[in-house]
Amino acid sequence: MSKNSILRIILLSVIVVSIVVLAGCEERPSSVEPTSESTDTGFPVTIFSSPERTRDAVDAFRTATDIAYQSGENEVVPYAADVVYIRNNPEAARNYVLSMGENYQYPPVIVGPTSTSEASAILNLPKASDILMLSQYPLAAGLRSDDNLLCFAPTPEHELSALYSNMQGGLVDWGATIFPVMPSDYQYMTEYLDATEPYRYRSHLLSYWEPFVFAPGNVQTALAEFDDDMHDQYGLGHVYLLFVGASQHAGDLVELLETIDDYEYLDRVDIIASSAFAGSETLLHSRIALSEMEERDFYSIRPAIDPYGGTGEYYNRLERSIHRPASYQAHITHDIHMLLTGALATFDDNSLGPEDVEILKARIIELSQETNGITGPLSLNETGDRTVIPYEIMEVHDGAWEVVGQSLGELFE
Repeated sequence: MSKNSILRIILLSVIVVSIVVLAGCEERPSSVEPTSESTDTGFPVTIFSSPERTRDAVDAFRTATDIAYQSGENEVVPYAADVVYIRNNPEAARNYVLSMGENYQYPPVIVGPTSTSEASAILNLPKASDILMLSQYPLAAGLRSDDNLLCFAPTPEHELSALYSNMQGGLVDWGATIFPVMPSDYQYMTEYLDATEPYRYRSHLLSYWEPFVFAPGNVQTALAEFDDDMHDQYGLGHVYLLFVGASQHAGDLVELLETIDDYEYLDRVDIIASSAFAGSETLLHSRIALSEMEERDFYSIRPAIDPYGGTGEYYNRLERSIHRPASYQAHITHDIHMLLTGALATFDDNSLGPEDVEILKARIIELSQETNGITGPLSLNETGDRTVIPYEIMEVHDGAWEVVGQSLGELFE
């Protein structure tokens, strides 16, 4: 064997070993080495993240930490002591919580979980009662009532409130919600139906609202049912059709827009789409769908970012760090950092111990009542949900999406 062949074999072996080592490391929680400044004056926080969904939330948290340190206004600043890339793996989340030690200087805090399945795996652990969780991601309603879980993400109830409040004239005689249901969407659908219930009895919003659930790719069945029901209710005035789904259902919404004129009574229907479709480019690719969106009262909404302005430094630094526009969850993570920093500033030195989870939680809720963040007012209710979230109203004009106004999503009391 020639000398060059031997060298090539050695080089190939080194590359293979390196790939294996790196792959193995990526599956484990990756610890972030704190700076000396963090060690002396920092409040250690664990961030749950997924490279596919919320990785920029880590960058947002670190950016907020840097800005807080440089301002010199806070003696104790939260920093990312651990970042756990769990890849939406409930078992990994559970194992991490079980492995957490006991020797904490402050109450242990996790920014997360990032999904309902992660939350379910963690919250039934006895150890979870000793941890404060601040989630930047939508979670199922049943989990959001947990004592040590504060949720900063919009819920279906926020979204429905924002959608309804923008309906023309305020009073709707008839409405229907269409759900393209995949197995992964059952929880999403159920929460929308549950959140709809209180609004059925708000006479100034609507007198009747009916759900239609159908399999993806079977829009015609739902439209035919709705058209039949409208025939039975002939004489109604303002009628709305709400299309609720995830972004992968954009093709079903296009089909609905392309075929709605085939039905006798649906010609009077105005259409609203849930936030997953706001700004969707897929909806603009169909000439017929585009025409329907521009001719009807069609709109969608999305959670507003920076509705009050004044966050230029954070924006610039974060987008330089990640080289792309940040996700809404990243901005929520910034707001969590801001609230946590403000709450810590209200305690005297060494007055907050690891057993004071409830005290810290209560202080965060108290401070939230008067704090505006990048995602709007951060006011939390007693169960740890945002009381109000601002949304942008989006319509299609001249072949492009435009922001045409704002609407507030409020929790039903």
